Amino acid sequence: MRWWNNLWLNEGFASMVGLKAADYVDNVIVGMGEMSIMAARALRADQSPSSSPISRHIEESFNPDSAFNQITYRKIIILAYATLTQMMFLRVRFVAPVLMSLSAPIRFSYQAALIIAMVERIVGDDVFREGLRQLLIKFSYKNADHEDLLAVLTFVHNTCSKTHLIEQNFTLSEVIETWIYQNGFPILDVQKVDGRVKVSQKAYRHTGGRSRIDDYLQWKIPLFIRDPKSLEPSVHWLLENNTAVLDLGEDIVLDRNGQSFLRIRYDGLIYADIIERLHLDMNSIPVSARTRLMDDCFTLAETGNLSYAYTFNISAYLRHETAYPPINMLNAHLDFLVSRLNVHPNFDQFQKFIITLLVPHFERFINNPVSNEKIEMYQDKLAEIVFTRVCINGFPACLSHAHNLLSILRVSCRDSLLSNNTCNIIPTYVRQPLYAAAVMYGKGEEFEFFHEKWEKEIYDGEREKIWVGMAASRKKEHIHR
Repeated sequence: MRWWNNLWLNEGFASMVGLKAADYVDNVIVGMGEMSIMAARALRADQSPSSSPISRHIEESFNPDSAFNQITYRKIIILAYATLTQMMFLRVRFVAPVLMSLSAPIRFSYQAALIIAMVERIVGDDVFREGLRQLLIKFSYKNADHEDLLAVLTFVHNTCSKTHLIEQNFTLSEVIETWIYQNGFPILDVQKVDGRVKVSQKAYRHTGGRSRIDDYLQWKIPLFIRDPKSLEPSVHWLLENNTAVLDLGEDIVLDRNGQSFLRIRYDGLIYADIIERLHLDMNSIPVSARTRLMDDCFTLAETGNLSYAYTFNISAYLRHETAYPPINMLNAHLDFLVSRLNVHPNFDQFQKFIITLLVPHFERFINNPVSNEKIEMYQDKLAEIVFTRVCINGFPACLSHAHNLLSILRVSCRDSLLSNNTCNIIPTYVRQPLYAAAVMYGKGEEFEFFHEKWEKEIYDGEREKIWVGMAASRKKEHIHR
């Protein structure tokens, strides 16, 4: 990089290569699914009134310490997921001349990677790969900035038969500059019109703290959909102060990959179609899109921009969900809701609704127990979420299960540490919620058992699980010990 205003390019590639390399080493495709969660985290950060662009024009007054705050560090990841594994050996110097301390590098890199992934999706896999190859040759052992990268990609893109920009009156650089030089991000309003969808944009406002000038910001937005006949990926454009009319065919949501750095709000007719589709065949909407759908619905409802009726009706399908990301997204938003509804007279009804969503998953884990060694990736995290929400809310079957396991534990681990997996038959990934449920709804002897085990435990991981379990006690004398 030539100057600090291109640090986003460095961080975006570094973050995306990390995901790509991890997938390659483990021979899995996890990074793509993680992108939807990264996008949600980046959006949550960037909707703050204190957000700032991830880059600035070189002629502007530029202070690196203030420019790269906690919010700017996430836009960069979603824009470049398909980075080549060979980028691990990148010789072009996308590195800062000196190290500097940033308040939240992960957040900035998320935002940057989202933007680079958008570039890759605009030009296509083959063009992106060839563009990187030519960039490596042209700028080997030299500094490069985003204009150099985009110039190479544009050249390669314009020489291909399949192009998304050659008939447009704007360049790839002009597209990207609306994303890196402006605050915040857009929200798309999608309406059903005569069998098609009409899409418009405006700047998203989550709170009233952002400048009113930002309300008039507009972006050059690539809309990634599938061709209704061939089902091949295609790119349509929503430009400043315009609308776009699209034929989604059998698809029902925009951005099936869930990687775009924006929020989407559908009209009532489309939400009704989405609810029906999720209940009939949830896999017709990819996991990443389901994850982003959950995040957008809860976030928009949180600010009064969408009725919670739509949000909860969409959430009802989660009884049948098998993937971790959508349920993880529900779990993240429940913390906000619980903190505000716990004094409401109908809070019990809300808790019952959440239990209703998660009980099928609880029963699946109970009826088909899996050892620590054989649990599939992310299913351990899913189990922890399910047991925590269901058990702590006092679901009788879970309390009975916790009581039975503790009765066995008090005999089998009487003379052993709880970290001893030979005597402790509770899988490590659900110990914490089961310990907490046993203490919270116990008579007091459960706390004493865990307190004794906590004092003797030598492994920090198990000590923390026991500590959190003891902290669930409702008795003041326990908390003050």
